[in-house]
This record gives sequence, structure tokens and C-alpha cells, in this order.
Amino acid sequence: MPENTLFSFRTDSTEVNAEAPPWLRSEERVSIERDCLGRHLLNEKGPGWPNLTLVGSAWSEEELLLHFDCWASDSRQGRDIVLVVLQPESVGTSVKLEIDSEGRCVDAHVLRAGIDIDLKWKSRARIEIVKSDSGKNWKLYLSLPLTVLLSLWSAASPEAGAVWRLNLARVIDLGKETEYLLWRPGFTPYPDVLNPTAFGNLIFLDP
Repeated sequence: MPENTLFSFRTDSTEVNAEAPPWLRSEERVSIERDCLGRHLLNEKGPGWPNLTLVGSAWSEEELLLHFDCWASDSRQGRDIVLVVLQPESVGTSVKLEIDSEGRCVDAHVLRAGIDIDLKWKSRARIEIVKSDSGKNWKLYLSLPLTVLLSLWSAASPEAGAVWRLNLARVIDLGKETEYLLWRPGFTPYPDVLNPTAFGNLIFLDP
């Protein structure tokens, strides 16, 4: 699978199930494990590095579905957040969601990256969190209503073969430092998940 592409597979099942949604294709997931300069931290830090994140996707006529499988280095670490930035290919604005391991969500309509951001916009996302007993793994089910997204852009509902732009990130508070992990890095000295030139592809497919 291309490093810059997350495939989203059409499904009739949109039930909330963070543990094991029936549509999840484990072999088609992408990983969030690069730093802002593009280095693969899994390669640099070795197989013992614990903060890997895997993401899978599906879609229906009503919803876009994302599933995050997040490993953590220590159950006592600070705030742990995943970020999602979405943009249909034909428009110039995006939406950004930040969801932490407690299920708290901050969402925004990004009109111009870093310049004009509407924090009053609400995604109406459905969220479910499942944590492991050890506290070193948590799973996030995220369901985004397409009617809410598309109303921002006056765009048509996606069909099989449609391409949206996407970036994913994870921010982990480790106490004395913060680990910022990106799916698609911008190759800059600082992490920027809103940089549209770094976005990857979200491709809608039929099974």
C-alpha cells in the first residue's frame, strides 16, 4: 500500500464499536510514526518503541469512519491526543479534530491554515474509546456525519474512486517532553499537521 494513501472501504455497518468494528481491515491500516523531519521513529528507536498508532477507515452514504489503535509508553503519561485533518480534493478549506484518550474533542473549520480558523464549528462526531486494562493501549472509534462535513464545502457526497486529502497526527505528553508523531510530515523543523502540501490521500473504495 502506498505510504501516502489511506483506503476507505464502503460498508453497510456503521455501528459504534471501538474494540473491533466489523469493517476494519487490519492489513490496510496506515501508521502514524514519523517526526516532523520525516524520520521513521519505529526504525530509529527499534521494536521496543511503544508509541505506534495504526489507523483504518471505512465509509457509508451517511458517515466517514476512522479507527485508531494507539499504544502508549506508560499508563502514567500525560495527555494523549490524536488529530485528524480532512479536505476534499476540490476545495481549499479543511476541518481539524483533536480527540484525547478520555474522549474529549475539539473540532474546527480551518479556512486558511494558521490564519483563519472557526472554532465554533461542530463536527457532531460519534466517539467511542476503549482502554486496555494495563492502560498502555487505547482504541478510538470516530464517526463523522458526511452531511455536516459536506455542508461546509457545498460538495457532493463521495463515490467510489473519490479522493480527499488527509493528515493524521498524535501528540503524547511524556512529562518533560512532548512526542509529536505525524502520518505525513512536512519536513520542517516544527510539526505542522495543517500544511496542505504534506497531506496524503484518502481514497474511497467499494469492497
